Amino acid sequence: SRGTVAIIESDAQGRVAQASLAELVKASPGAVQKVLDAPGEWDSFIRSLEIDGVTKRAKGHDFDMAFSFTAFDIDTKIALDARANGADLTSPSGDLSRSIIAFHHAPSAGGTILTTTGRIRFRQAGRIMRTMIDNDPIFGHALNASSLTVMSRSFKLRSEGRR
Repeated sequence: SRGTVAIIESDAQGRVAQASLAELVKASPGAVQKVLDAPGEWDSFIRSLEIDGVTKRAKGHDFDMAFSFTAFDIDTKIALDARANGADLTSPSGDLSRSIIAFHHAPSAGGTILTTTGRIRFRQAGRIMRTMIDNDPIFGHALNASSLTVMSRSFKLRSEGRR
């Protein structure tokens, strides 16, 4: 009932195929969805994220995000499609183009189960990232798992009113 459960899948070359996480959120599905539906607020509680503009579409949102890490910056365009039980993020262009993250939530005893699944294409985000991942594909696994964990845990804490 505590902590994050993560599964990381590899492709035939040993690179990350996708990472999946599950969290128990001690809040209603509606509280989780409210957080997912407000991407303009994400950078107020995800400390490593900067959002540059949110443009509302008929369904979901389009917005630019700049991921700020200690050693490098990654800028990418993100399209968010909200669903009744989650949201899908895709990157049509930028440093992480063709990346995808899916959030899904379902009611559970004690709150809501939030699952996060995705493949963030860090290898294409520049020479340093490409070199590090090519030298050791596990680095790509670590980047995906840690990035998805930061997002998932941040959504959990915000939904619970703790961030």
